[in-house]
Amino acid sequence: MLRENKINSSAAQAILSKMINKGGDPSQIAEQMDLLQISDSSALAEVIEKILEAHPAAAQELKEGKTKTLQFLIGQVMKETKGKANPQVVAEIISEKINGA
Repeated sequence: MLRENKINSSAAQAILSKMINKGGDPSQIAEQMDLLQISDSSALAEVIEKILEAHPAAAQELKEGKTKTLQFLIGQVMKETKGKANPQVVAEIISEKINGA
């Protein structure tokens, strides 16, 4: 699941810990503990749009080439999704929105 980007490394550790202590199927544990990453572009696009609207200065800085701002925006999306967003997908969508706009 980690290689397939269905979970992140901290989720993998939590799942492994539960498997060691209580056993079980990792996929079921991930679902029960609500640890699966959000990789659906359309669902993430809505959140990203909200973040870009809330932080227009950061969006403008990114347009101007300040790449560190991308990490800030990804962090805001992660905060909004409670750490469930797939950061690679988020970065791609933000870049597309900024460069395509």
